[in-house]
Amino acid sequence: MEAAITLLLFGPSGQVGLEIQRQSGPDAPFLYLGRDRADLTAPEACADAIRRTRPAVVINAAGYHGADERVAHLVNAEAPGQMAQACAD
Repeated sequence: MEAAITLLLFGPSGQVGLEIQRQSGPDAPFLYLGRDRADLTAPEACADAIRRTRPAVVINAAGYHGADERVAHLVNAEAPGQMAQACAD
């Protein structure tokens, strides 16, 4: 039987995400969603990932630091807002 996902982590390749992975160990029932699996410029897709997996904890360690204001708003404001709403639902 597969363990339930207890933690869903967006942004596993950054400094915080890498440390969470290091601390949790290889057998932790965590799901790590990097850019290849979760496009934060598509906020509803991130919310869908939360609804689909129903984790106990969601951590958003992702962020955009580039000059494109539209992308920055999607990744740093819209996606986290959609994630929060999915958690609240």
